[in-house]
Amino acid sequence: TIIHFFPKKNRLFKIMNINNLEKITNIIFSNKRKMINKNLKKLLPVQKINKIKDLNINLRPEKIKPEVYYKITELYEK
Repeated sequence: TIIHFFPKKNRLFKIMNINNLEKITNIIFSNKRKMINKNLKKLLPVQKINKIKDLNINLRPEKIKPEVYYKITELYEK
């Protein structure tokens, strides 16, 4: 038996370059045990940060849902 795995396409988010998602996560996780607010402000202006639903900038990176990272990446690319 041969099993093939294929990546699942996510149609909810329009990420043009997957490397941008990697860049975003690297920057946000770069400060150990810190909140994401300072690193997020390096990536996006405040107007774009305010557009992200379900985002609490006082959380630590590991507490954020993957969907929020996808949305951050999507706004970063615009």
